[in-house]
Amino acid sequence: MKMKKIFILGLSVFACLGLGACKSNSNNNQENNQQQVEDFGTLTIADITVKVGKRAEIETVFSNPKKQEALTYTFEGKNIHISEDNQYVVGDVAGTETVVTAKSEHFETTFKVTVPQDYGTLKIADVRTYLKYNGRAPKLEFSKPEFAEELTYTIADPTIVKYENGLFVPLSVGSTEVQATSEHFSAKFKVYAANYDYENRVSAYETAWQETEYKGQTVFAGDSFFDKQFWGTFYNDFAKKDVLQHGISATTVTDWRLFSERIVYPQAPKNLVLHVGTNDMFDDGLSNTALLDNLKAYFEEIHTVIPETKVYWFTIEPRTYALAGKQNSAQKEYIDVVNNGIMEFAEDKDYLTVLDSASKFYNTDGIVQASMFKDGVHPQNELYLSIYKKMLLDAGLVLDEGRNLTRDIKNITRTIGDSVGSSPTVEYYGASLTKNFSLKGTIKMEAATTEVPNVGNNPHIEFRFTEGMDHRFLLWDAANAGKFISRWAYNGYPNPTSTRHSWQYTNGLEITFEVVATEKDAFLYINNTLETVFGNFTWETFHLGSEKINLQFINMSAVTKEDDPTEWAKVEERAEVKKYTALTAAKAYCDYE
Repeated sequence: MKMKKIFILGLSVFACLGLGACKSNSNNNQENNQQQVEDFGTLTIADITVKVGKRAEIETVFSNPKKQEALTYTFEGKNIHISEDNQYVVGDVAGTETVVTAKSEHFETTFKVTVPQDYGTLKIADVRTYLKYNGRAPKLEFSKPEFAEELTYTIADPTIVKYENGLFVPLSVGSTEVQATSEHFSAKFKVYAANYDYENRVSAYETAWQETEYKGQTVFAGDSFFDKQFWGTFYNDFAKKDVLQHGISATTVTDWRLFSERIVYPQAPKNLVLHVGTNDMFDDGLSNTALLDNLKAYFEEIHTVIPETKVYWFTIEPRTYALAGKQNSAQKEYIDVVNNGIMEFAEDKDYLTVLDSASKFYNTDGIVQASMFKDGVHPQNELYLSIYKKMLLDAGLVLDEGRNLTRDIKNITRTIGDSVGSSPTVEYYGASLTKNFSLKGTIKMEAATTEVPNVGNNPHIEFRFTEGMDHRFLLWDAANAGKFISRWAYNGYPNPTSTRHSWQYTNGLEITFEVVATEKDAFLYINNTLETVFGNFTWETFHLGSEKINLQFINMSAVTKEDDPTEWAKVEERAEVKKYTALTAAKAYCDYE
């Protein structure tokens, strides 16, 4: 029994010693656990977007700021870099994304750095459109063309324009704002719609051509050099040839780039003869280099739209007054930047022929030959044949015969609003009547009514032989007495009013007329009676018209020496024609004197 107790005691002592040791170890473990699970918090870094060449701050967020630690950053590639102080990220390669790892002793996280693509900027200039012409495409200016995108257009006022097939098409006069948008771009601009200058002239040419719609003709287009006001004998100079005269005074290359849409390209001409550029420099003050560029663009545009057309361009002639402060040889040198530039441009272009008309107007020292101009700008009338037509034919221009030539003469209708300056020429078998012809017809007027008067103040009918008013047979009611009196203007001066023949018209009028024009004499017959003769005079054109009258020239027929030689010989054999042809005085005669 005694021994058992001792063992128990020993066990008790051992147990006590063991419990003390356990308590001590337990305290140590608790301290170690506290160290191991110490709360350092969390680290977060938001994703970053930074442009190329720009820097963005790396915003670190430690949930327990007291435990903040220095970080190191690692990533793959060279799309970005971190500043030396580890505070910023810098974008290096556009259109990239990089995952960055931020790490320290107790923290680690990742964030994404996006370097966006720089798409550049978009600018759109205001667009000007013109009614009756093709629409205009917007001029898009992407600063980085490689990132250009398809745009959607929102038109504020769709009654002004519409967007169709890449063009803004005008609908009515006005302007409207347009918003252009795409995934990465947005821009605003205005579109204007207006009527363009010279509409009356363009419409007249367009309408005249549409009456036949003959394609493949030779078209003469351009400024006043080809306007009938200055080349009044054009259709006689190219009689019975398949030609059209489309000149419009004061126009420029810019104008014709527009006009061509309506009165050149639809006609698909076999040949296009151009005189353009002079007004750009002399009147609009366009520099020679700018004009050169504009002409090149026009020629290339022509060849793109009508590639089968041969183009002939006359060089820019000098004028007798200064251009940009330059005269004579200095003016020539300035203009030659354009003329020589187009010659060089045309060297490798089979479709373009340059005709150096300008050189004809200088002497060997570069002095402008003033005597060759009729007004300091336009050539003397006779030079159209000796220079312009001759140069074209010498260059190999081939003119087709006129098609559907007819001896029928269209009626001419005149109104109170017409003036004698607008009296037309008379076309017969593909040419205007000028000399060696007989023209017969009827003048018809309706009776006047209170609602519809048939004349205005100072009405007269003219048979005019010049572009001006120098030589005219006249039926004239200068006194507004209700009757026409046979008169004339010879060298511009009307004859006295006292003559034998007159015709009442208040109750309507219907009389016949005949004009005979030989090589040097002209005769007027009214109701088969010879009224007036112009003896030994010169002229270039013949016009039939009136002023301040509602009337018609109808039932007209003609005989010409060229086209009807047998019938013309009968005209020349008339007694009165032979009588006055034999006279040598230059004057106006009355057969009944």
